[in-house]
Amino acid sequence: MNEQKSNTSTAPAPRPPDAPRQPINQPGSRHILARVITAGTLAAAAVTLLGVVLFLVTGSREPVNYATFDESPGPLATVRGVFRGVLDLDPKAIIQLGVVLLILTPAARVACTLIQFIIERDKLYIAVTLIVLAILIYGLAGGAVH
Repeated sequence: MNEQKSNTSTAPAPRPPDAPRQPINQPGSRHILARVITAGTLAAAAVTLLGVVLFLVTGSREPVNYATFDESPGPLATVRGVFRGVLDLDPKAIIQLGVVLLILTPAARVACTLIQFIIERDKLYIAVTLIVLAILIYGLAGGAVH
């Protein structure tokens, strides 16, 4: 069995301008989506770590009373409250911002997928992805689904 290898190049031919773009299930597209997830996770971890370091350096400004439970939502229960706290360099708000970034990471992936489907001009998947993105945004904005 003497098989000879061909000496032809395996480089892809140039794509004509009207040819369909790379489908989303191709390795290059998956690589981009993986980078979005990785970048979001690393950014969330870095911000959270910064908040933890600031918290440990500055210490807690308020005493904790473990004898009573206060169930009223604090200022960090809203995204607006988190950003106000971050502007004041509140360590707890910075930690909470890290959590918000971590929660937004999958939504960013869906948004990137939507862009890819728009480039591909795949109307069905554009519609489905828009619905998924709308549900994510609604849920992240504090909406309740019953």
